[in-house]
Amino acid sequence: MPATIVGTTFPNRLLVTASAPGTAAIALGTTTPVIGYKTFASLTNGQVVDYFIEGIDASGQLTGTWEVGTGTYNSVANTFSRTNIIETHAGTTAFNFTTNVRIGVGPSTNLYKKFDAVTTQRISFNYTGGIIASTGESRWYPPRNITLTAVYAAVGGVSINPIQYTIKKNGTILGSYFEIPASTNKSTSSSVSYDILTTDYLTIDVITNGGSNLTVYIEYV
Repeated sequence: MPATIVGTTFPNRLLVTASAPGTAAIALGTTTPVIGYKTFASLTNGQVVDYFIEGIDASGQLTGTWEVGTGTYNSVANTFSRTNIIETHAGTTAFNFTTNVRIGVGPSTNLYKKFDAVTTQRISFNYTGGIIASTGESRWYPPRNITLTAVYAAVGGVSINPIQYTIKKNGTILGSYFEIPASTNKSTSSSVSYDILTTDYLTIDVITNGGSNLTVYIEYV
């Protein structure tokens, strides 16, 4: 079964060989599975996982070039994008592989940093005064790659109608809307699981009018 560490799930034993990708995404149509290992078809479309790439020569021997990072699988385009480079043998930017490579999926030191810092942390978005429908403009960027785990909200002045809001990542809604029930000051905590990279940002949109002094809380690990 897949392994999970701090909200990040990855399949066991995924390893393939591929043609030289340069600094671009891996074209999975050209990959060959290593005997005894799984392919990228083990992932789901849009799944974000930690990866490693190693350069190999014509006989399949390691060349000493390598890269680790966080990538995104696209089953429609049949590619694996090198979304966030953590480290290479030569630095911290995408390495230009000019030989064939083997690429696999597994936890990096970045993921273990999340494991070491598993204590839940919280951020808040605050709206003072009367609550009106609005598009969020204040952006929050995470200090590291994180996983959102819970969402809830509170108001100073209650509304006779439910107060609804959405969380957006890079301008796209995560899931559906959240709400504070009518005539109450606080919503119950909603469990979520969304991976957010350091290059992503979060905003809050308010959908409905009513009440006052809204605070939206988001917990993450």
